[in-house]
Amino acid sequence: MRVLLRFLDRRSRSFNIALSFAVLAFIGLIDTVTPKPIGFSFFYLVPIAIATWYGSRGLGVLMAILSALTWGGSDIYSAGGYANLAVPLWNATVRFGSYFAMAYLLAALYRSLEHEKDLARTDFLTGLANSRCFYEVCETEAQRARRYDRPMTLVYIDVDDFKAVNDRFGHQGGDRLLKCVGDAIRATMRHTDTAARWGGDEFVILLPETDADQARVAVHKLHTQLLTRANEGGWGVTFSIGVGTLRRPEGKVDDFVARADALMYLAKRQGKDSVRYEVWGPDSRDERTA
Repeated sequence: MRVLLRFLDRRSRSFNIALSFAVLAFIGLIDTVTPKPIGFSFFYLVPIAIATWYGSRGLGVLMAILSALTWGGSDIYSAGGYANLAVPLWNATVRFGSYFAMAYLLAALYRSLEHEKDLARTDFLTGLANSRCFYEVCETEAQRARRYDRPMTLVYIDVDDFKAVNDRFGHQGGDRLLKCVGDAIRATMRHTDTAARWGGDEFVILLPETDADQARVAVHKLHTQLLTRANEGGWGVTFSIGVGTLRRPEGKVDDFVARADALMYLAKRQGKDSVRYEVWGPDSRDERTA
């Protein structure tokens, strides 16, 4: 069973939907040619489960209807007809009810599991990814970048004087500022980028397929957006940012993050509200300040 589930998980949605229809047709054929003392009602749950889990609740309900009709048709064909048409109609209705319940429960279970997955990978305050999710995405992107010899950039952001915000506005005011930072990041990042709250008032962003020049443009836009929203909210804070571009990612994700973190602290020690850039890898250029 575990092998089958792994196989289905690796297939596309359209493949699994087509498979559910093929399985239904196969079961219906076997049910029709098999003597009636042998029941196949349980097996109709298989295509319903596939359609619901890998498709949607609507597809599951459709498969439940088709399964009930197929089962009813095979009964009528094998029995040579019924004296009273109310009998097959009643049977089909009861079967559809049980199959519909199966599809509905599976769909609810799937939504619940997906919600739990989202909670496990999301920072509850900002709605950005958490550090665990960021590690997973960063590792995948690093492997892809190495395979295709493409650059990637890590951005490490710290809110300057965040403690003063908590002292002045309270922790609720600090939380509002962190949400504002998360909103600013989402407003400027591409759909291929991944941003996470790293902890406290620190944030990280992964920019795949982004070289040093592209990173400079993106981070300048982000820095401007952060300052604008912070001023509009009345917090008056600034941001220290470390930006590391990897020509070809080698090593561990921890090392990438640590080096971007060090760049951020260098920006903070040199007066805050600044960005430090560095390129890592072959033919790296000297670190630059913006």
